[in-house]
Amino acid sequence: MQEIEGKSVQVIDHSKKIRRDHYLKEGELKDHINHLLFHRVRPEIKKAYAFEVSHFEEFKIIRYDSATGDTFGRTETIRPLAASIASSP
Repeated sequence: MQEIEGKSVQVIDHSKKIRRDHYLKEGELKDHINHLLFHRVRPEIKKAYAFEVSHFEEFKIIRYDSATGDTFGRTETIRPLAASIASSP
């Protein structure tokens, strides 16, 4: 996030992060997720961190697709790590 003209705006640096985002629209699914977060996750955050959650950011479902070259972070670090995880027993 960057502040542009006094507003927080998401700016993606494609040299560091390439992904596909899907934002949930208003409706039953979003309401259900809100309910779960409010009634299940929020109390656990309060127990673990002694912090009362008052709000949260908009939901989005993200994916990184290696077939299209999507990455998160530095590829010279991630690809060898992913290869070592894939080849481990």
